[in-house]
Amino acid sequence: MIAFLPRTAHSRDVATHLKKNRKLIKKLFFILIISITLSGFSQSIEGTTHQILNKSHQIDSELGIEKMTKKFEIDSVKIKSIQYSNKINCEITFQNSGNKLTSNIYLQTDKIILIRIIEKSRIYETFDDARKETEFYFKEGILIDEKMRMAVPSGMHLGNPENLEKGFGYNPNLTSDYLKKLTSQIMDKITE
Repeated sequence: MIAFLPRTAHSRDVATHLKKNRKLIKKLFFILIISITLSGFSQSIEGTTHQILNKSHQIDSELGIEKMTKKFEIDSVKIKSIQYSNKINCEITFQNSGNKLTSNIYLQTDKIILIRIIEKSRIYETFDDARKETEFYFKEGILIDEKMRMAVPSGMHLGNPENLEKGFGYNPNLTSDYLKKLTSQIMDKITE
C-alpha cells in the first residue's frame, strides 16, 4: 500500500517554487532555442558572404577584356564606368566636394552579388591602405548584408581616436543609404 505524506507548509512552498522554476526554465529554454536559431542564421549569412568574396576574387583573376566604357553624369557627380563580363568598375568624382570613389560591382548570371565602394583618405592620400570600404552583399538580387571597414596605414599609431571618419577626412555624407541609391542610379545609366 502506498502511503501519501500529508501536505505541510514546507511541501506547499516546494511545489510553488517548482512551478515558478518551470516557468523560468520554459522561458530560458525558449530563449536558448531562439539564440541557437539566430546564431545559425548569422553563420549562414557569414558563409554566404564568404562565398561571395571568393567569387569576387575569382572574377577579378579572370577579368578578361573590356566590353564597354561609358562616361556620364548624375547631378554633379561624374562617372566613368568600365564593363567586363562579370564586373563593372566605376571611377566616381564629386565635382562640388572633390571626393573620389571607386566602385566595383560584381555580377553572376547578370545579377549583382557584391558592390564594393572604396573612398581613399583625403588626409593620408599618399598611403594606399588609408581607405574606407563599404560592401553590399546580395543573394538572388536581394541585399543580405552590408559591411563598412576603415583601413589604417601600416605602422600608424592612432591612439584612441573618437571619430576615424573625421580623422581621416572621409565624407560623412557618403552614408550606406546614399551609396546604395547612387549605385542604383549608376546601374540604371549603364543599362540604358
